[in-house]
Formats: sequence, C-alpha cells, structure tokens
Amino acid sequence: MENNHPTVKRIHWYILILIIAWIGLAWYIFNSQYDLLSKIIGLNPVKDISEQTMFKTENKGTITLKSQEDLRRYKVGQPINLQVLADSARADIVGFDLLFKYDKQAFSTPSATTPLTGYTIVTSETEDHFSITAVQIPGSDNRTIFNKDEILKLVFNPLKVGTYEISIIPEADPESTKFVSTESQELIPQTATFKVEVY
Repeated sequence: MENNHPTVKRIHWYILILIIAWIGLAWYIFNSQYDLLSKIIGLNPVKDISEQTMFKTENKGTITLKSQEDLRRYKVGQPINLQVLADSARADIVGFDLLFKYDKQAFSTPSATTPLTGYTIVTSETEDHFSITAVQIPGSDNRTIFNKDEILKLVFNPLKVGTYEISIIPEADPESTKFVSTESQELIPQTATFKVEVY
C-alpha cells in the first residue's frame, strides 16, 4: 500500500488540475457571454464607457453674417463691421467654435469681440482659416439660448480693390464650426457667406 502512495498522490494532483482547468474554461465561456465580471465589480464594458464620454453630434441651428452698416460696398481702408447672428434651436449653449475663410491678401486679420455676458473668446489663425473659440466662464449661471442673437462682432479692414467672400466654413481638419450645449451635445449649424465689393 505504501508503494502505491506516490502514484495515488500524483493521480489526485492530476484530477485537481483538471477540475481547476474545467472550472476556469466554464467561467471564461460564461463570462464572455453574459459579461458577469463587469456586473460583479460594477463596471460597464469599455464600449459603453467610450459611448458615454463621446459628444453626441446633431445638425441643428443656424449662423448668419450681416453688415452692421447694412452695406455690401466698402472703400479700401474702410472698416467692415460684421455681426455674427446665431439661432441654437432652443438649445442652451455653453461654448462654440467658428471657422472663417477669407482672402488674406485682401483683408487684414479681423478683430473679434463678443457681446455675450459671461463668455470669453480666443482667436487663432492658420494659413487657410481664422478660428474663434468662445466658452462660458466657469461658474456662470447665465442661460444662453440663441434666438437670432448677435454672438460676435468682427471688424475686417479691406486692403485692395475687388469682389470677395467672407465665409463661415463647416470644417477644416481637425476643427469644425459648432455649438456645444449644456448637455454636452455638439450642434452643427448651417453656415453663411458674406459677399462684399471693395473699391
């Protein structure tokens, strides 16, 4: 009996290893089908987390460009005061990005201000467009639902004679023209173009 003892012991170990492997395989199959581990430790699957943190995007709202002087013809050197008017389709807005395209040989870089209370703006320029980012100051409790309201004032200085377009463009990778609502939703508005003759 003593001579068989190591063999019996070895057989017991093999059986134990097989049982553990079988339990592990069953657990793997069951967990992959029902995502049990995530439910036990209270985590969402990675897919759900990424979906929750991503912005939802929707085509909504409009932006228009209007001359404050109600003119379409300007002399060289005569400032062009443009108003940017926005309608956010009843969405409460906390920030927006606008991308402008214009002939940089025909106009100097515009100055930009906002009449919106509790907003700050940042401008930047690349070779092919001019961008403005406006955000509500943290802690501001102003509701900002645009209803054909003026959201920006721009002043362009014409440098040479010709007919030109100043446009708000939908996108210029990686940037895009958009409103951001209080519900972290990105609203893509219809954009506009202002045509002007300089003499």
